[in-house]
Parts: sequence; structure tokens; C-alpha cells
Amino acid sequence: EGRVLYHEVGCVACHGPLELASEVFGIDSEGESKPARFYRPLDRIKGKTSLSMLTSYLQDPLSIHPDGRMPSMQLTRREALAIAFYVQEFHGASTSYESLETDPKRVERGRERFAVHGCANCHGTNLDPMGVVAKESIPARPNGSETGSEWKGCLAQRPPERSPDYDLLDMQRNQLLAFLASLPERRNEHVPLDALALTMSRLNCQACHAFQTASGPEPAIEAYFRHTAQVEVGFEGTMPPDLSAVGARLKPQWMKQVLENGAKIRPFMTTRMPQFGTANVHDLPAQFASGAGVSLEPIDEHIKPDLEALEIGEMLLGKQGFNCSLCHSFRGKPGQTFPGPDLAQATQRVRYDWFARWLRDPQWMRPGTRMVKFFYGGKSGFTQHYEGKANPQIEAVWAYLHKIAQESKPPGVDQNSN
Repeated sequence: EGRVLYHEVGCVACHGPLELASEVFGIDSEGESKPARFYRPLDRIKGKTSLSMLTSYLQDPLSIHPDGRMPSMQLTRREALAIAFYVQEFHGASTSYESLETDPKRVERGRERFAVHGCANCHGTNLDPMGVVAKESIPARPNGSETGSEWKGCLAQRPPERSPDYDLLDMQRNQLLAFLASLPERRNEHVPLDALALTMSRLNCQACHAFQTASGPEPAIEAYFRHTAQVEVGFEGTMPPDLSAVGARLKPQWMKQVLENGAKIRPFMTTRMPQFGTANVHDLPAQFASGAGVSLEPIDEHIKPDLEALEIGEMLLGKQGFNCSLCHSFRGKPGQTFPGPDLAQATQRVRYDWFARWLRDPQWMRPGTRMVKFFYGGKSGFTQHYEGKANPQIEAVWAYLHKIAQESKPPGVDQNSN
């Protein structure tokens, strides 16, 4: 169980696969390749922790590392135990360790060393969460010194005892020195796309998602992104979505639900959306919107439908129109041939301007999508409604979807009528 879970819920995106997909899932190995990128290895877990502690950590890593670098994968206790057992067994780690007896004298010496080495500059503890014990700065270089050889602290070629040794290469040290030397001439203006790129890099979002020029998972990892649907759902139904313009596609409230509460519209995907904690992702919706060049709050108020528009919208959604229920779910009732996203909450998830562009030409916006194109030359084949014109027909569809999304017990779209 742990073997399968590790390779399908998303662990491989950051830590890499421990076994080939063909071996884990029993699938065809033709064309299978080995990963070429660097992934955070887990071999050091051998002897590092116990089975019970690793299980607790996997279930709630934010309680140990609130910075969110290791996210919660929404695991149950059983799932966390299974993955912990598999990882430790794979690396030949012991599942138990002898407890350490506390020596008061050693504790006091440890407290002194904690202060001397400036550990509190980076780390708090449950006894000293704010790092009050010893929070002092170590000068990087003497005042007025500009030469790299006189740098002190961690940038020195031989860091002193009180400084951490990051084992920097000369090239890395020179790059850091060049950056620090350039600071006085830099204009430290807020650039939204830079802030977004920094957040995504820190959380390693590109391990699963394509973004701008980053292509997302490498081909060797794509085999581990799977689904449980009874039909073939294609690439976009298996892989996490491209985030390049997600701020112009999704409403901030929905992004918040996905990032903080694990909301999803493709429950058949085995890969889970990591939960990094509210403190680490609460700025992302605004950053995505700014990065896409749109306002944070979408504007949908210009659509004020009348009764006729609502009726036309319902007809267009049904079998007398686009027959959306053929592929899309409505209020949890799956589509007839394909488990597409539930349309009953579409207006709560996506922005209208994106919705309108998407219906006009989905293939242009996402090449290879299974979404059908209904409008050619600005018109659909259903000319009995608004002469087939795209704008009023799309507005009518949006109006009806918005109406059923607002109702407490909406009727939805009856797949046996229309």
C-alpha cells in the first residue's frame, strides 16, 4: 500500500520515484525512461527517525516545519503509516531506536552552544520560539572592506567557529559576493511576477505544474500521474494544470479553496494537491492575478439576464443545444461519456472573461483539449437563439450556470430532458 501511495499521490514530484512505474503499477514498460532531473533523496532517512515519528510527520508536516517546504499530502493515519513503512524499508532503515536519556549537564552545555553558534538566528524552539536566547548578528566583513578575501562569517573561505559552513564552491561564493556588491545600485521595486516566481520556486510548484517557460514534470515522472476514471481522460485529465495564466482563469476565492482546503474538480486524479498552510500560500491568489495582468476581483456585474436569457441558457446547455451533460458533471451526477468538471459551480470557479474566450475557441487556448468547439466565425449552429451570435449565447449560458450555483437546491440540468 505504501509503495503505491508513494508513487501516485505526488511524493515522486519532489523526491523522485524509488521504483519504475511499470514495476509499481504493472503497466507496459515500453518507452519508459529514468528521471534525469535532481530530486530530494530520501536515503538519509536511514537511522534518522522512528516509524511512529515519520508517520506523524507525514500526516502533519506543517506542525514541524511551518515554512511549508514539506506540504501535507492530505494523508490519513493509515496512509501516512504505509508510506513511512515503505520508505524506511526501501532504504533499510530501522523502524525503532533507543530513547536518549536526558542528562541535565549536557542540556546546559547544549543551551550554551545553541547561543554561541547563533542557532536562534534561524531556528526557534518550543522553549524559545522567538529566538530570544541568542539573537545576534555576525558581521560579514569589516567596515569599509570591499575585497572578498576579507569577508567574514559564512562567506569566508574558512568560516570561523561561530559561523555556519555551507561548503560553498568558489563560483557560488563569487556569485553571492557579486550580488551583495550590486545591492546599493539596485532599485528594489515590487515586481508582482517576480514575487510570484519566488513563491512558486520556494514551494517547488513547477515539480507538478507547467508555468511560463518551465514545462512541469519531466517525461519520466509523467507515468506516475494517474487516474481512477473508467474511461480514458487524456493528458489534461491526468496531469496538473498549467499555471501560466491561472490568475486570469480562476477566481481568487476558488484558488483559496484549492490552496488552503484541498478543493478539487477532478476527484479521479490520484495525485493530490499539496497543502502548504495558509501562512505560506495566502498571497498566491493576488500574485497570480497580478502576474496575469488582471484585477484581483473579477467583474461579472455587466451580465444582467432576463427570464428569456435564463431559458435560452438552459436550452443551450441541454440536449437541444451543446449537450454539455455528455461530458460534464452536474451537481455530482457524472457526464454520460466523460467525467468532465462539474458545471454547476463553474461560475464560482472561473472568471467570465476567461469563460467567454474558452467557449469561443478552446483549442486555441489549450491545444489538445477534449473540449468541443461550438462557435465558428463568431456564431454557433443554433441560430434560433440570438441568431447564433456568440456573445449573447455565452452570456445566457453563464447566466443560467450562475443562477443554479446561487440556489440552495438547484434543479441542475436534467440529462433526460432538453
